[in-house]
Amino acid sequence: MAAEPLFALLPPVFRLNLDDASSQLLRTTFDLIARESAAGGLGGGFIMSRLSDVLFVQALRTCCADVGGGTVGWIAALRDPRLAAAMEELHADLAHPWTVDELARTAGMSRSAFAALFKERTGTPRWATSRHGACTGSRSCSARRR
Repeated sequence: MAAEPLFALLPPVFRLNLDDASSQLLRTTFDLIARESAAGGLGGGFIMSRLSDVLFVQALRTCCADVGGGTVGWIAALRDPRLAAAMEELHADLAHPWTVDELARTAGMSRSAFAALFKERTGTPRWATSRHGACTGSRSCSARRR
């Protein structure tokens, strides 16, 4: 699953504070879901399903901002445009046996500069590849190597 590295970083349960200013989008989406439910109109179930998807992503964003607020970790790596480009390429084709060279090229960097930046941002000293694509020492990656 492409989202495994992200889900591995999240706490098993997280609480969203809907009272702060940054939660306006969450409150608006909850409000739209409630209005759609009350209206009971044609296609309401479909609309609420899509709004639930939006709500899930908004909740993940909020949680990632809290969990990934530091300068080290996968979320911190995704904030770097060069590493993000490489990660997007990797997730576009998880079956490809990615190498550091290929990902460095995608990032527009040398192999050594990419590896050093990856280590600095993720805190992981190596880039291990598996038959499912590249990943590091996350729990999901460790399980794949067994």
